[in-house]
Amino acid sequence: MLKQFDDIRPRAVVRCRSAEDVAEAVGFARSHGIRCVVRSGGHSFAGYSTGAGMVIDVSGLHRIEVAGDVVRAGAGAQLVDLYDATLRHSLAVPTGWCPTVALGGLALGGGIGLETRKHGFTVDHVLSATLVLADGRTVTCDEHRHPDLYWAVRGGGGGNFGIAVEFAFRPVPVGDLLDYRLTWPWEDATAVVDAWQRWAPDAPDDLASVINIGVEDAGGGSAPDLTVAGVWHGEPAAGERLLRELTDRVGRAPASWSATVRDYRATIMDWFDCDGFTPAEAHLVGHNPAARIERYAFSVSRGGFFDSVVPAAGLKELLAAVTDRPFAGQRRDLNFIALGGAGNRVAPDATAFVHRGARFYAGYSADMDPVVPEHGPQAARAWIDGAFGTLSRWWSGRSYQNFMDSRLADWRRAYYGENLARLQRVKQRYDAERFFDFPQAI
Repeated sequence: MLKQFDDIRPRAVVRCRSAEDVAEAVGFARSHGIRCVVRSGGHSFAGYSTGAGMVIDVSGLHRIEVAGDVVRAGAGAQLVDLYDATLRHSLAVPTGWCPTVALGGLALGGGIGLETRKHGFTVDHVLSATLVLADGRTVTCDEHRHPDLYWAVRGGGGGNFGIAVEFAFRPVPVGDLLDYRLTWPWEDATAVVDAWQRWAPDAPDDLASVINIGVEDAGGGSAPDLTVAGVWHGEPAAGERLLRELTDRVGRAPASWSATVRDYRATIMDWFDCDGFTPAEAHLVGHNPAARIERYAFSVSRGGFFDSVVPAAGLKELLAAVTDRPFAGQRRDLNFIALGGAGNRVAPDATAFVHRGARFYAGYSADMDPVVPEHGPQAARAWIDGAFGTLSRWWSGRSYQNFMDSRLADWRRAYYGENLARLQRVKQRYDAERFFDFPQAI
């Protein structure tokens, strides 16, 4: 059985090992009039990392070097390997949530993860980026060289201005974390989400917090599970006091409470759903002989940023959408990710990443694995479009450019807001002929 996007058959896949390989692939595609797309980790929600023309695959550019206060990493380096390298030096580059995501996409569009409220988004730690341009040149941009391109690639999204081959990052020192998980029964969901949305975005920067509301089988009739989870980067006792503040705000005791001090590596691997794995095992099957993670058969996701508190009536609608249109075989989730903190103290136009006023991100997803039932994809899309329609009555109108949504109407404004016009000028300067093009390209 084919998995999602497996029916797309490229004319060629060029697996690059160097910037020179990328430049040669770009030159060949231009001279032969072949459309190309870029793939690093292959995690484009919309499927834009594959196509019917040439796929320029930079997953082989995965070298990582830690030298003092600078981390250099190839665009194909995956997050699990980046953490493995930096944590040997008690350092981390603030990144994301998934072990097999590669830097070539994540670092160009934002980068939201456990370090965001403490240290900012991934784009806030990019010191330089090296790209192969449409004319075949390889350039490095930073605050002194190609400063307009440097501004654009920190939030302007992958595949718009060139093919990233390497980054230099400013890492942050890290230590042990308080890793916590609190659960409540479904009947308390409105009270929990209401308290959380007023608590987490305004909490001290040391707090990272998410809510997961999930149901394993959307046709089974069981109530969704509700978990508030995250980490606290500071002194553990202060973190536990903050968690008690949340439970006081909810007004109902959690059904379970876990708060454990763990080292950074163990915590990250647990959040990657790779607890007990080696770094080599925490890859998609086929990446290396030890890899153990299987690709999902089918997944869809839609969501957006919220700039203000949602009233209780709105929360009830958002929650009710989780169990709307029941369909057997679907795993469904509604996730809330707290923002604020250090990431929001950067001006919206300081980088191309405009979403500096959001309190939180919320999004729905539907997955089917390993079996996709007949009519499953159509049912999943119908459900998530309906759920997103509910969400869009309360959101800011902004969406995350790293979670590209092919069904989003005004995607230019949703992804880039007031920074769009400047991004379009940078696009005109560096790729006037629109060699780098895809359905949601600038």
